[in-house]
Amino acid sequence: MKKWIAPLVVAVVVAALTALRFFAPAAAGSAHHELVERLDSKGNKVEVFWDAPPSPGKKLPAIVYVHGMQDPAGPGAINLVRADVLRDTAKRGYFAAAMSMPGYGQSSGERDFCGRGTQAALQSTIAYLRKRKDVDADHIAISGASCGAVAASMIADKEPVAAMILVSGTFDLEDMYAKWRTPAWQLPPETLDYMDKSITADGDLKTAAKYRSALPNAGRFMMPVLIIAGGRDRVVDTKQSQALADALEESGRTHTYIFNPDGEHMIPAAEWVKYSTSFLHDTMGK
Repeated sequence: MKKWIAPLVVAVVVAALTALRFFAPAAAGSAHHELVERLDSKGNKVEVFWDAPPSPGKKLPAIVYVHGMQDPAGPGAINLVRADVLRDTAKRGYFAAAMSMPGYGQSSGERDFCGRGTQAALQSTIAYLRKRKDVDADHIAISGASCGAVAASMIADKEPVAAMILVSGTFDLEDMYAKWRTPAWQLPPETLDYMDKSITADGDLKTAAKYRSALPNAGRFMMPVLIIAGGRDRVVDTKQSQALADALEESGRTHTYIFNPDGEHMIPAAEWVKYSTSFLHDTMGK
């Protein structure tokens, strides 16, 4: 077990509320593109981009990146390709993948605010990677930011992945939902409407929170976890990350907590890559 609280000595980027929009548009590069069958439903597909270094006869450790909420256009994982997240991860010797959440990019299905459909899409992506001959099935990590961190954390007690990196996540939805309706944390009306639609689809807030709150499940996390939070985050209260770190500590689970007092909701793409690859290397020796 380990628990570190340390500053990130990085330049932070102002992120748009509730969105992973810190990536500047650029060419899509040479990333490969797949549409993977979603395991929980007939006909729905999950968009997956991937890049990898040449590895003749060798299985590579892999990292799956999961984006957060985006604007109505919802480009999905192509933003991670354009930001060179996959290319830079591949340069470090990893099989790098990124999935589009349902309703984003070319992933079919309804957007569900990091809910069960999104979690099923992530599990389907992991299943796809495990079947690949060039991926080491025992060394797959998940790296999610914002809403992507919610989805990732919700399968932490279901998938035996090698490591999990959670950036600016919400881990107690009922607590954060109440805060989002106060002046200090108030989100745009269209974002609240989208959340309410997703919550109504699940029945009520308590039921929706059960599907999106990893905090009660922390004692069942099966892998080392890296949690990253910024003190100037005005989208998600950093107490959410602190609470998850505390719960992992109490349960004796291996984890690292990095708190940057000057950090905002997101960290730059290059830092996301660095922390994801370094954490997998440090925890798994890969």
